[in-house]
Amino acid sequence: MPSRHTPVETTPRSSISSYSALLPIAVLGLAVLLVVPAEAGRGRRDRNPEPEPEPVVAPEPVVIPTLEQLFPPVLPLDPGGVPEGIANGTSQACAACHYSAADQWAESAHAGPHTVFFDTIDDMGMPACGSCHRPISQQWSATVQHVQQDASRPVLRDNGLLDLTLQAEGVTCAACHVRDGSVIAAAQSGNAPHAVLVSPELGTSGGCASCHQLTLPDALAPLYDTYGEWERSPWADAGIGCVDCHVASAADGGLSHSMPAQTGKGLSLSVQTAAREIVRGGEAISVELILQNVGAGHALPTGSPFVNWQLVTWLEGPPRGNASEPSRESEMTIMLARTLTDTAPFAVQDDTRLAPFEQREITWSAQLDLDAVQGDWSLVVELSEKVGDTARTPALRNWRFPIDVR
Repeated sequence: MPSRHTPVETTPRSSISSYSALLPIAVLGLAVLLVVPAEAGRGRRDRNPEPEPEPVVAPEPVVIPTLEQLFPPVLPLDPGGVPEGIANGTSQACAACHYSAADQWAESAHAGPHTVFFDTIDDMGMPACGSCHRPISQQWSATVQHVQQDASRPVLRDNGLLDLTLQAEGVTCAACHVRDGSVIAAAQSGNAPHAVLVSPELGTSGGCASCHQLTLPDALAPLYDTYGEWERSPWADAGIGCVDCHVASAADGGLSHSMPAQTGKGLSLSVQTAAREIVRGGEAISVELILQNVGAGHALPTGSPFVNWQLVTWLEGPPRGNASEPSRESEMTIMLARTLTDTAPFAVQDDTRLAPFEQREITWSAQLDLDAVQGDWSLVVELSEKVGDTARTPALRNWRFPIDVR
């Protein structure tokens, strides 16, 4: 009797195993079909690549000249070529635009040939002293070198760079404002036909020290100590530097290249006496002179030990007899000076100058003899600058106080 169930045809186990073995091959083939076209396409794109962007070049760093680069320890210096955009290296080219500053500079102690000064140092055989007054190598027909750095043993070497115009200008614009053929300024200020390198150090007191501070080899004390005097002063402690008074007035807010050096105005004088009347032939009256350095950040006077101050007091009245000049009686002289030995080690022998904010009281006995002429008399105090044995005129300051004479 036939079976109630129709037999089901089945696949032999060996056939299933064969299919399973082919499956990985099929998957691999499919992967190859998918990958190869992608790689082929990438190859076609690589044959025409996108242009690479231009590399960004970093700008050349701006080199800010340091104080040592601006003012080398040995002068004269070579400022380099004439900066591009400037006609020549003299102050005349600068004056084309900076005419106010050039006019101020022309009236300053920096400007000028300093003929008398150079005649003096030539007589002394000390050409090194001129290096600050002509600080650029083109101002010299010969450069000055020294045997074993001894300022008293100069050797001159021809440099063939003498520019008579520059020489006549003295401490000219390029002495501070040109280095390596570039214009140097302490701050950026508007557009200019030439490039400007800004060096804030140019406006510091250290720049002044290159000429206003000098110590000779083997010396015990500086020959010029203006910077050192300022550095030890309350002005330096307060952050008030050289340029604050001599270029931009700390008090007035001005700006000038005239480099005012009216140091006589830094001296305050107070005259006190118990008796304003003098009796001819009588006893002397006592006069107290109170000197104060109230306006200078350095000693008064400062700079060269060959330049000193003398303070002279006297009683001035009508001429005696047939004389045409006023009478000058009871005279007293006070020296404000710094004295060094003439030879090494150049030690300080005496220093009667006034340090910053120093006060000094001086007593003067003033009297008139019986023959003094009656009339209008004055007590006179005069401050003068003295070079060697010669007092310069006019005087730096002059004070007059009327007194009674009987």
